Amino acid sequence: MKKSIKIGSNKDNNKDNNKSDSYLALSRRKRRKKLLKFGIPIMAVIAAFGIFAFMQAQDRGIGAPMVSHIHPNLTLVTDGNPTSIPENIGMDQSLYNDRSLDKYGMSGMAPLHTHDSSGTIHVESNANRNSIPYTLGDFFNVWGLDLEGKTIKVIANGNSVPDFRSHKLKDGENIVMEIT
Repeated sequence: MKKSIKIGSNKDNNKDNNKSDSYLALSRRKRRKKLLKFGIPIMAVIAAFGIFAFMQAQDRGIGAPMVSHIHPNLTLVTDGNPTSIPENIGMDQSLYNDRSLDKYGMSGMAPLHTHDSSGTIHVESNANRNSIPYTLGDFFNVWGLDLEGKTIKVIANGNSVPDFRSHKLKDGENIVMEIT
């Protein structure tokens, strides 16, 4: 009868497994220590940056809900000729000169802006400014159009406007502004 010979015993295999397990356990502990040593400070920096960015965004009105949304229409006539109003006033950097109202605007734009050259002024604000409403003067400040030394005549919904700078913008109104 033949005897089978086993190479290594269960006892020897268990020792090898125990060595392997202890090596893995040690390795896991080291990884965990490194994670705690480096990961927590990195996460703290990321969290601090996120909080800072959120606070800055709130100061500028970014992420705030829109509570005022109206659309007056402006027609410009310069020296008797119809003049188109540029698109992206209050969004395009070259047509965005006064940033004093930015905290009331939506993300990346002034609260008074245009999307196209149709003459529609978009008033999209994160604050209800009934006590200090937006004016036609505010729109021209955002745009930065130089009106110094010009003669201005403004008619809103058929009525003459004595001071265009303080004229309060209203939803759906039609404003004709003659500049000479």
